[in-house]
Amino acid sequence: MFDKSILPTTPLFKLNGVCWNLASKDILKNISLSLPRNKIIGIIGPNGAGKSSLLKAMHGQIKTSQGTVDFNDQPILQYGLKDKAKQIAFIEQLPELTFDLSVYDAVLAGRLPYQGLFSFSNSSDKNRVLSALEKMELLDKVSQPFNTLSGGEQQRALIARSLVQGATTLLLDEPTNHLDIRHQLELMQTLQEFDGSVIMTIHDLNMASHYCDYLILINEGEVVKYGEPKEVLNAELISTTYKVETVVKESSLGTPYLYFCLAESDPINSAEPINSAEPINSASLLTLQSNNND
Repeated sequence: MFDKSILPTTPLFKLNGVCWNLASKDILKNISLSLPRNKIIGIIGPNGAGKSSLLKAMHGQIKTSQGTVDFNDQPILQYGLKDKAKQIAFIEQLPELTFDLSVYDAVLAGRLPYQGLFSFSNSSDKNRVLSALEKMELLDKVSQPFNTLSGGEQQRALIARSLVQGATTLLLDEPTNHLDIRHQLELMQTLQEFDGSVIMTIHDLNMASHYCDYLILINEGEVVKYGEPKEVLNAELISTTYKVETVVKESSLGTPYLYFCLAESDPINSAEPINSAEPINSASLLTLQSNNND
């Protein structure tokens, strides 16, 4: 279904007046967005804001009650399963997986959209799987049952499967969840190197600031702000949306760096700018706050 004549300026996703409700509760409210291709776009917001629902609406997993979602200038609901899987890899928050597959076979499943009814995997598929497992540091787990992996290892295996799938668009629901700090940073670097488009929900605002080209701030089912991190991550917006006191400084990399505390806690206006050139996340924030209190 993908039209190769689509111009690079054509939006990757276009949402127009998207609404969705569940059990008489409005989950998504009149969302209109035009998202560019070949960028990393982060969806941020408090718990229950509608981030995962927005991602699922974009993937066509839920049928919106109002509005339209277009992918590559075509309604997402018109894509067949195989056609969509060849273009979009979707990873939801770590599901309860009960299948008893090896890690290798679980990752190999990413090649299913390219196989016919009676076709089997080939050497090219095998090389893709092993390369992705190596990138995710899981080669030593290749024969291990997927169910026996830790949460972080399962997450990395699912990322490997999305890479094997060969899609040019990744939709990821909290991909850094369950990962330790090093694997979070390695994953974000992998996404930066990915030759395509990435749209993901993410809780770590400092990591989102550093790695995302654009951010969608959503709260109570509505888009509060969409733009570059410098536009979205301002103290007033974040404080109001998350109901915390927020101070925003500029890191030496030129990206916003945020400090948080509860309103009744000690003020944080004395926070110093970040001078480190290393990638940053909330784990480093804890260290910096501890140092400031010494």
